[in-house]
Amino acid sequence: MTNYTRALLFGAILWGTTSIVFATPPTLQILSPRENPASLSKDSVNIMGKATGVKEVTINDQKVEVFATTQVFAIDKLPLKEGENSFVITAKNADGVSSETLQVNYAKHTLSAPPKQITGIAEDTISPKGTRAFWPGETMKISFQGMPGMKAQYLLPGQDWKDMIEVPSEAEKSVKSFYEAATVLLTTPDAAPIEFKASSEQTSQTFTAKSEGVISVMNPNELKMIRVISDLEYLSYGLHEVRLGGPYMAALPKGTLLRVIGQVNDMYHVRLSPTQEAWISASEKSVEVANGEVPPHGFFTSLTAKGNETSDSLSIPWNHQPYSVVDRVAPNGNAELVIDVYGAHDATTWASHKSSRQVIKRAWTEQMDPEWLRIHAELNTPIMWGYSAEVSGNSLIVYTRKAPKINRKAPLRGRTIAIEAGHGGQKNIGARGVSGSEEQMVNWETAQALEKELKAKGANVIQVRVGSENPNFSERIGRARAGKADLFIAIHANSAGSSGGFYSASGLSDYYKYQFSAPLAQAIHEAIISTTHFEDWGVVGNFNYSAIRISSDMPGMLVEQAFMSNPKDEAMLLDPAVRKKIANGIALGIEDYLRSIAELQK
Repeated sequence: MTNYTRALLFGAILWGTTSIVFATPPTLQILSPRENPASLSKDSVNIMGKATGVKEVTINDQKVEVFATTQVFAIDKLPLKEGENSFVITAKNADGVSSETLQVNYAKHTLSAPPKQITGIAEDTISPKGTRAFWPGETMKISFQGMPGMKAQYLLPGQDWKDMIEVPSEAEKSVKSFYEAATVLLTTPDAAPIEFKASSEQTSQTFTAKSEGVISVMNPNELKMIRVISDLEYLSYGLHEVRLGGPYMAALPKGTLLRVIGQVNDMYHVRLSPTQEAWISASEKSVEVANGEVPPHGFFTSLTAKGNETSDSLSIPWNHQPYSVVDRVAPNGNAELVIDVYGAHDATTWASHKSSRQVIKRAWTEQMDPEWLRIHAELNTPIMWGYSAEVSGNSLIVYTRKAPKINRKAPLRGRTIAIEAGHGGQKNIGARGVSGSEEQMVNWETAQALEKELKAKGANVIQVRVGSENPNFSERIGRARAGKADLFIAIHANSAGSSGGFYSASGLSDYYKYQFSAPLAQAIHEAIISTTHFEDWGVVGNFNYSAIRISSDMPGMLVEQAFMSNPKDEAMLLDPAVRKKIANGIALGIEDYLRSIAELQK
């Protein structure tokens, strides 16, 4: 008879009442490693499991906490000896004992398979890959991996065979070498693949291969123009992929014209000015070929700065040119907007500054190269409360919001705060905690706690994602704008892998995209650290989370509360008392930020 069965048979009967109370011995389940017995090639093991009815378990007599909100326990980096290792996990309470034994085999000297000998040319290593169109004079790098000791050459369309150099592999000299070359492209008669041949004196063999896709050189005497056809299309600085996309150079409206100077697969290479280039999607949903058009150019003769009750605007001529808008700090410490227009030269004779303006102190122009005009809009204060840009007819209008008047004693009174509970719905649950909890619900619970905190301090609140709904980013930002939000606060929870241990990543981090939002993120970060004592993962700038990137027209930031992948962090996030502390920290941080604005307004 097991301990579990014995405890059930001898459950206590409480006489004198109508209730019968049965004993509840603990339950125990090993969650990681998933295999039992487990085989590992490293000298330690991370163990995680679930236990009910106890506050702790023992693993080979070492006490390990069981978290109350999740019933999860975990321990990292238990040392292993070579060969078989046994870990007895025991959960014990007054009603009984449950135990499990985990067997782990550690093979210290597990040998990896010897490197495979390459025969001839490894075709899957040939670079460049895919469709490539170059501008005359560009340098192209060519390479492949192959058998050591070969004489290798490449052939471009309409040219002669050229030699490649051999670079032996440091780690695998006996089985492979790198073969490389670089060439300046001037012209090709047609689009065609690169051909390769390599001969080995040792084996008296000659190997041949071709690149995947084709390369070509564009004719500089022919214009290839494209037109943006989506409502908004992003320019990138280069060819790269970063988590969450970006960073982006600019967001271009429908109708923008661009000159193509190259292509790599599904991305066009475009020239903005003699010194500035960028990349844009070649998707037929993004752009269309506009041959017959000419590169747009404008004589920049005037600009007008004016204002109304909520914002100032700067109106400048626009002729379908690409442009970008960024915020920065001017040399004198005031906030500044910098508008770059490509395809324009300065002929300004009229820079009108209307007396109705309240935010823009002055605007002026600067010619950066023959086709690149920069417009500076310096504000009359260090405070930037958001900006946006739109095209209206033949004008580009850049708006900068007027900061609301802050009551220093009650900074949140009358302010409207938009809260975004990240993710949403069963198709977008976000991270899953080690106990199985869903990030979307953790975020929503914290968002509701924050709403209570803010309303108690006199603020109005807009929840841009309610319950389990999943509006897209445009809808979320649209709700914030429709409610005339002053600030945008996104709430998420973090996650990381467990290869370094379940507890290797822990704590709070906060994020912002635009420089003017940095003080808000910093204030909230410091306040949450103070109220929760979470580990400090710092404040991260230039973060491209879509919600805070799109909402450039108000200060905004993202809170990553803690790590769902960490058993202790997840247990805290599932505790209403901890979520209240997080919410309280966010509210206090917003108050600190607003008080700093009030000081500047004096």
